[in-house]
Formats: sequence, structure tokens, C-alpha cells
Amino acid sequence: MQYDVAKIGDIGPLPTQNSTGKSVVADSESVRRRLLDVARVFDQVPVGFCIVDADLRYVYVNDAIVAFNGASREDHIGHTIAEVLPHSAARIEEKMRQVMTTTAPVVGDKVQYESKPQPGTIVYGKTTYSAILDEQGRAIGATALITDLTEQEIAESGGREDCQTR
Repeated sequence: MQYDVAKIGDIGPLPTQNSTGKSVVADSESVRRRLLDVARVFDQVPVGFCIVDADLRYVYVNDAIVAFNGASREDHIGHTIAEVLPHSAARIEEKMRQVMTTTAPVVGDKVQYESKPQPGTIVYGKTTYSAILDEQGRAIGATALITDLTEQEIAESGGREDCQTR
């Protein structure tokens, strides 16, 4: 499956089948256009927003996710969460699968992981995960919206070293 790098205001192609060959999108172009409209809202906001497909491959990331994860847009699009964030993928993937299975959002999930651009520095965030449904109500992917809480966590800890580094 070929993925194009999504630039601001664009979303890479959505697969019409998952890795097992099961059809996941009735009208992928229609869904892609709707997701593009939503993604445009998040191009300039200071919260991280990403879209993954049913196989947990990034389809869209905004600039805040790029900064938060410390990986370029090219390093995200078409790659799995595990490929981009190997040390924290298990928890994120669990939440993404949960919302795709239940279609119920997970709101306010606190996350922490080591910063890629600053090894040894812990990054804190609060994440909301939501399923993306096609016209038939089937989950075809998921979104994550993350607010960076790192400065707040450090301030609340009084700047303790254990809040800043491992």
C-alpha cells in the first residue's frame, strides 16, 4: 500500500482494506474528504492531532504532533505508531484499538514518554482518542488529540528532576 506524505491541509490516501484483506471503507474518497475538512481545523492549533487507519498507520499529523513526537511528517505518514514511537506504542495502540472496537471515545488519558529530540526528558500529555466511522458505522481508523502538559507537570512538581528526566 502506497502512502503519500500528508502536508498541511492534505491527508494521505485511506486504505480500502486492512492488512487481512477485509474491506474497511465503503467510499474511501468521501471519507477522505470529510477527514480533510476536519484536519484543516487542526493545522494551526497548539494541540497535537493525528489520524491513523485501521492498521494503526499514520494518515495525517499536524505540526504539534510532529514537534511532540520529535519525528518529521515523512517519518509518520504510512508508518505504524510502533515504528514512530517504539517505547510508548503499546499503550497508544491499546487505546486506539479500544476506540475502534467499542466506538466509544477515551477522554483525558494521561500519557508520558521520553522525548525523541531530547533523550532523557519526559514529555507529558493528556490525550483523547476517538474512532473514525464510515457511512455504515464501521470503524476505519482513529484520531488522537493531545495537549502537551509537560510545563504544567514540571511546575506542579516544583521542577523535581524525576519529573524532567528518567
